[in-house]
Formats: sequence, C-alpha cells, structure tokens
Amino acid sequence: MITIEEKINLFTKLVHEKVEKENREVIVRFENEYGELLNNKRVEFQKIAEDMEKRANEQIEKEKRQRLSKAHIQGRRTLLERKNKIYKKAIEDILSSIEGFRNNKAYRQFIIRSIEKVIKNNKIELLTIMLTKNDFTSLETEIKKAYKDNVDILIDDTILGGVVIFDKKNNIKYDMSIKNIVEEKSEMIGEKLFGML
Repeated sequence: MITIEEKINLFTKLVHEKVEKENREVIVRFENEYGELLNNKRVEFQKIAEDMEKRANEQIEKEKRQRLSKAHIQGRRTLLERKNKIYKKAIEDILSSIEGFRNNKAYRQFIIRSIEKVIKNNKIELLTIMLTKNDFTSLETEIKKAYKDNVDILIDDTILGGVVIFDKKNNIKYDMSIKNIVEEKSEMIGEKLFGML
C-alpha cells in the first residue's frame, strides 16, 4: 500500500515534471519565436554599424581630399606669388636699366627718329608730343626748331621715357613710351621668365 506521503511525493514529482516540460516547451517556443527576431535584430544592427563605419570612412576620405586640395591650392598660390614677385622684380630691373639708357645719345636719337617716322608715315600736320621732364629739357630746342608752331609739348613723367604723339586733326594717339613698350612686351617677358623657372 502506498502511503499518503508517497502519494504526495509522487504527485509533486508528476507536477514538477509537467511544469518542467511546459517550461521547456515555452523556452523552445520562445527561442524559436524570439531567437529569429534576435538574429534579425543582430543582422540589422550589424548592417547599421557597417553603414556608420562606411560613412565615417567616407567622411575621413572627403576631409583628407579637402585638406590635400587646400594644401595643393596653397602651394600653387605660394608658387604664383613667388613668380609674380620675380616678374615684378624683373620689370623693375628692366625699367632701371632703361633709366641708364635714357641718358645716352642713342636714346635722344630714338625719340627724334620715332617722332619723324610717325609724322612722315601718317602725314600729321598738328601734333601734341608728350615727354618726361628730363626728355623735354634735353630735346625742347630741337623739337621746336623742327616743328615750329605745329607742335604742343606736354610733360608727363608717368610715361617713364620715350614719346607719345597725338594727331590733333585725326584724334589718334601713337604711344612709343617706355611704359607702353614694357607693358606690351610684359606678357612675352613673363612667358620667357616663367619658362626659365
């Protein structure tokens, strides 16, 4: 015969097994339902993390390219500034060397021949001649003697030498000033100078 205590133990054991079986079923069902959800979320979060890493790498690359571009532009700007300094110095040196030439007899002849050539080739009757003060002082007598009342003389030291002739009748300007000659040749001077650098 089975005692009540044995029956209670047996009943407890059966209940315990049944609860344990149900718990296992619930755990398996939970793992089946939520395990898939957890795997999906794990994949989703991994994709988000990869996207974030990719965007961060792209941002780093973009910033790297921008910095390299800025450095390249700055380097070109510095090079251009140095070339411009060299160019300006070369033009200043040319103008300085011309200053020495302006005190030469050949320079005076250049101005006289330039005036004669323009007047002869263009049949100018009334003219205005622009000279620097120094050139005017050294050439005034010669010019007034050659052209008498048909000439007016203006003084302008900004032309740096040479001569500018205005045809009053036809309103035409013939600029053979040193400033104009250097400006006209400055592109060629720059090209040759930068070609050497």
